[in-house]
This record gives sequence, C-alpha cells and structure tokens, in this order.
Amino acid sequence: MSRMPAPSVDPLPDFTRVSWADEKLASTWAPRVAAVSEMVQELQWLSVVEGVRSSALLKQVSASSWPEVRGRARKLGLIAMPLSVSGVAGSYSTTAVPLEEGRPVGLEVALFKAPSLARLWMDYAGNSDREGKLLGYPQCCRRFFEETWGTYLDTTWQMAERGGTVDGRTATVEGSLASVMLRWVGVRLVQHLPCSFSCDYSKRIAEDMLRLARDRFPGAARHAEEMLEWDTEWSALHGIAIIRTPAFRVAARTGWTAERWTVRKRGSRPSGGAVGVPFKGSQGASEGHSRVVSIGQGGEKASCGQPGPPGGTSGATRECVLNGFSTPEAMREAHRDVLRALEGVDEGLRGPVVDLGCGTGVLATRAAERLGGASVAGCDTNPHAIYHAREKPGRWEVRDLFEFSSLPPSGLVIFMPGRVVERGVESEAVAAFRGRLRGRILLVYCYGDWRRSGGLTRLCNQAFGGSGWRILAGPHSGEAAESALIRLEGPP
Repeated sequence: MSRMPAPSVDPLPDFTRVSWADEKLASTWAPRVAAVSEMVQELQWLSVVEGVRSSALLKQVSASSWPEVRGRARKLGLIAMPLSVSGVAGSYSTTAVPLEEGRPVGLEVALFKAPSLARLWMDYAGNSDREGKLLGYPQCCRRFFEETWGTYLDTTWQMAERGGTVDGRTATVEGSLASVMLRWVGVRLVQHLPCSFSCDYSKRIAEDMLRLARDRFPGAARHAEEMLEWDTEWSALHGIAIIRTPAFRVAARTGWTAERWTVRKRGSRPSGGAVGVPFKGSQGASEGHSRVVSIGQGGEKASCGQPGPPGGTSGATRECVLNGFSTPEAMREAHRDVLRALEGVDEGLRGPVVDLGCGTGVLATRAAERLGGASVAGCDTNPHAIYHAREKPGRWEVRDLFEFSSLPPSGLVIFMPGRVVERGVESEAVAAFRGRLRGRILLVYCYGDWRRSGGLTRLCNQAFGGSGWRILAGPHSGEAAESALIRLEGPP
C-alpha cells in the first residue's frame, strides 16, 4: 500500500473554484447545489431540535448575525454559545482565518439543549477528541482525525487507503451517503471527516440526517442523495486538489505532493438527460469545463471539534462579539446611548447595580462607575460570557435572568424588556419576575430590531403593561440605542 508522504512545502492560500461542464448542467444543478448547501446548514439546527444529536457546531457565523442566531436559538429552545473568534474565509477553508483589524469577524458557535453541556463545552475547549464526542462523531473517526489532521490539510487519500482498493497512487472506493468528497461545495450529510469511505458508524449518521432532511427538505434531500452517488474523482498534485464530477469540477487547496495521487468513486451520472464530462483519467482533469464561479463555505477547521485559536483576537474584540456587537466601536456607541439615561440622576440612586442579561459585564461595570463606584452583579445564560465577566470585580452568575432572585433592596437594575416579550408576557416565570421588580428603579434600553419594531415605550408597555410603570428620566434616543430610567409600580 502506498503511503502519501507528509507535505514538505508550505500550502497555498485557501481557495475554492467551481467550473461547470456546460451551461445546461450549470442552469440545472447550480441552484440545486445551493439548495443542498442551505439544507446542510439547517440540518445543524434541526438535528439538535429533534434530538438526533445533543450538540451541533456553527462555523463562520458573522458577528453582525450573532444576535439573530442567539434569538433563533432561544425560540427553538436551544442555547447558542460562542466558542472562538476568527476572521471570515472567502471560500471553503481548511484552517482558521487570522483576525485582522477592519476585517469581518466570524464566530464558531455551539448549539445544544441541555444547560449542563455548557460547562462541558467550556472545559473541553481545545480538545478535539472531547469536542468531537459532544458532537456525536464516531470514536474511530475522532481517532483518525487525531492521527491525520495537522499533518494533512486534506484527508481524502487517507480515508481511501483505509476503505478502498489501492494500486500505487490510485485508490478506488465505493460510494456511500457518508462521502465528503463534495464538501468543498457544501454537499455532505456528515459534518465530521470519516475515518474511511466504508465507516459504518458514519453511514448510520448520514442515514439519520437524510431521514430528517427528507421530512423537512424533500427536494434538496433528493438532490443531495443523487449527487453523493455520482461518479467522483479527487486528485492532488503540487498543492492543488481537483475534484471532478460529471457536472462540475472543483479546484481547491490541498497538501503539497510531488506526484499525483488519485481517488476514484464510481457511481451514477446526473439526472435529466445531461451526460456531463466522462472521466478521462487524471491527465484530463481540466478539460471541457466552463463558467467558473467561487464557492464560499464554512471551513473544515473544526471537522472533528478542532477549535479556532482561543487567544487569536484582542480582549476588546472578544468582548464585543460576546455582547452581540460586530466591533468594539459599535459596542461603545450603544453603551454610551444606554447610559445617557443616568445623566443628572440624584443621589438616591447610589447603590448596587445588577444587570439581568449582563454578557461580559461591560455595561454594568460602566453604569457602576457612573454611579460613583457602586458594587456590581449580573447574570447571563452564556457561560463563556460569564467566564470573561469574572475577570472584572463583582458577582457574576450563569443563570437565567428570570430565575435570578438575589436582587438588592435598592440600587439599579439594568434590563432589556424585550426579554420579557421573548419569554411570553403571560408566562408564570414572567409574572414572578415582574413581581420581584416592583418598586425598583430600572435602566431599560433597546436597540436593533427591538427599536425598529416600535421603540422603547411600546416595548415597556408590552413587557410591563400600559399602567404598570412610569418614566423617571428619558427616554433618550441616540444613534445606536434608546434608553430610560423607569420604576415599576407597587411595593418591591
């Protein structure tokens, strides 16, 4: 059996390019590839919601879309926890993208239901085997990942030599639903790198995901199943991989080799009467294709739980992302607008500051400074944010704000009333929560979608009732946020 030597030359920059065999195939299959890629992303969510697995990993989540991701997770009964921050790849990426000043910020986000998993995700950060276990990846594949990843950027050959027929530097493999040969264009049913093309455990995961896909996305599921059964050839030479199907060809980065290595998977051809380009052997890899396009996909950076660099960004950038902002400047501007409601407050407000939904504690700490150095406390459901909050003075707890009962008898409570609307204004938890806030002074605020949907006054009416609160100061409306000091009527 031929062993591929470890690369001796630095890899090329990440890139992915797709060219189609002809216009007819492109017009038919390009939209289908896009639909399958979108389905694969949705299956990340649905597989956790439906209990197919306990956790999923979202890659390359833009910082600007993080509030939307977090809100969707709440509505689905999930917890979304950022794990690492990096730059954003313009195409499929096999490695973490360094963070650069002024460039887009991307997040790696864990999705799960059970709150107990939050501590495990924090404890296992950086341990690819344990993270892979949380994601439900087979033990054999996790072991394979540990043995190969880092030495090789692309493990296609290593998969083939474990589960195929090898003749020199050419391997022939059988197809399966667990194939990841089309991962560069987002067509896959398993999120990990299988240990071989014949891994039974990976096949079972693929079958589970396909059953879920058929129920929710029947058209895209049918197209995914067909594409995974196509003739497919992968070849590698001088750091470039060529992945050929009867409909399109992909060129992408791989590890550098001095000689050509080839993996062939025999299968079917595209439906609809189009023939596409038959295999001509590895020497004909570039013939007969036109209409070149770029494909941007999330990378393989954590295919078996390998995290991005935990310290690869500044503290300011990390904090802004964990607090739902795209840049430190955006966070400072929004907090400045929120804290305007404290301008000119009287001495009676001096006292502890409690932030219900505190993130990393930045806003609460700044509010306490405005009030003459008051003591500070807060809670948040994101343990990763609380971990960073505990770098600041104060008492910080991983707790649902509706269960936080350690409120001081006086002082200031910071709260975004949209959280009440999200939970449901008629729920028992919200009723008990409002009772604990009666008679207290609240710094309330809103920005983003909450502000665009009617503003702070409308939001407070929804959360507390039209006559259940009164304004003490404000509302103040700035470029980034709206804020006010209010008191809920009734005894505390």
